[in-house]
Amino acid sequence: MTIIVKHRRTGNEYILLGINGEVDKVNPSRFISELFAQEKSEVSCSVTVCDVRGNIFLAYIDDLTVTEIDGKKPAD
Repeated sequence: MTIIVKHRRTGNEYILLGINGEVDKVNPSRFISELFAQEKSEVSCSVTVCDVRGNIFLAYIDDLTVTEIDGKKPAD
């Protein structure tokens, strides 16, 4: 199943490769989080995406919207 997502801010489209689970938006490193204890941190899921050149990277799931699933719009 091919899922195309669009980055809300830039408008760039990517292929969704997988969902990675929760990531701390403030301190993604566990080491840094333990050094600087915070009362409340913002947590979000991250996803692995791929651009048209095949470059793979992580993005926050809150920054993306689904535009296509197997060539069809989500509304279809």
